[in-house]
Amino acid sequence: MYFALHLQQLGYNPVVLTVDPQSAYYAKTDKSLESLVAKIETHRVRFFNPLGWYSFFTQGDFNRGVPQGEVVQKSVFQKIAAWVRGNFFVPDARKGWVRPAYQKAVELIQKNPPGVIITTGPPHSTHLIGLKLKKRFNHPWLVDFRDPWSELFYLKSLPRSSNAIQKDLALESRVLAAADTVLTTTTKNFHTQLAAKAPKGQLFYTLYNGFDASLFKTPIAKKQNNPFTIVFTGLLTEHQAYLEFLQALRLLYQKEPHIQLGCELVGTLTPDAVTAFQTVIPTTYRGYLDHEQAVMTMRQADLLLNFSFTQTGQTTMVSGKIFEYMATGNPILHLGDPSSEAADILALGKHNLCCSATDHQAQQAFIEKTYKAWAEGKPLKNDVTDIAKFSREATTRQLVEVLNQLKLIPVIFLD
Repeated sequence: MYFALHLQQLGYNPVVLTVDPQSAYYAKTDKSLESLVAKIETHRVRFFNPLGWYSFFTQGDFNRGVPQGEVVQKSVFQKIAAWVRGNFFVPDARKGWVRPAYQKAVELIQKNPPGVIITTGPPHSTHLIGLKLKKRFNHPWLVDFRDPWSELFYLKSLPRSSNAIQKDLALESRVLAAADTVLTTTTKNFHTQLAAKAPKGQLFYTLYNGFDASLFKTPIAKKQNNPFTIVFTGLLTEHQAYLEFLQALRLLYQKEPHIQLGCELVGTLTPDAVTAFQTVIPTTYRGYLDHEQAVMTMRQADLLLNFSFTQTGQTTMVSGKIFEYMATGNPILHLGDPSSEAADILALGKHNLCCSATDHQAQQAFIEKTYKAWAEGKPLKNDVTDIAKFSREATTRQLVEVLNQLKLIPVIFLD
């Protein structure tokens, strides 16, 4: 969405092909973002999506969606559904949109041949549409990986057969071999992993997800929180080490019983995670907020909290949320691999910490330092000057540089 938005502002004419919301069964949608792309030519296709039935049988509602970032396998039905998902819906459960989206893309291309086709995933089934279009028209094709494909962390929770795993790898390899250019938006480490699977000489570029700078341009009168407020926003599942963080808090309370802390949780969290926080620290769960409200909550925080995923491959992920956190200037505590690329980015701020989830002492010391500065009326602030290069406008300009090097004009996005 943001690439299309800023490309149009830079004088290009992107056309977006995406799924009809009625077929998507998204768990949450942020309608406040619709106005940003209202002037961009957008086409939507409908398709049969089994995720609606999964939502119905597990939650009694077609529109509740499915859990993000994890595969729940508690009931017998959920275990069967996970097996079906892992073995019959390769590369993903949205593969049903490939045929209607391909047919619509053919119609658009025949009316107005594009300079380049850009496919964005996940869902990585989108790239299969690009593969078919490449075979038919041979237009320049840029593949945009927002997350890993065959190495996507939650796939490791699925009961997958060796045939399903090999099919996923084969599809990924076909896409990497046929693409004219591959763009990765998570980390340079992921770039290296994909390059090892691609034919020698394949072009690769890395651009980060970035953040929406327009949400940070207006100065705010930051309120004086009482108590000192720790904020988490986003997705929180059993695959993140929030229990380790809460153990560090328990130890901190034992050491400093009079410390006054509070917590706000925003986004999509498992009920167990919310309950766990509420048993340790006074916690308000605000649920899902639109993007602008979520950013405002980040800006008002005294300390921002983030977690990597604990499953294999966590070092290949640098979320856009990290850049949003950085743009607030507030101190950030990130539980993850201290040698990861996310840690390197956080090191751009003087008052950030990335440490192992089991390093309770480091977490306590960082919270104490941040709390003490706040209590003295001198809250810690990071210099956000360097973060400007990670704005989505800046990353779109980097995309334009890639397109210029390849002498391509962006017209059709499949997202």
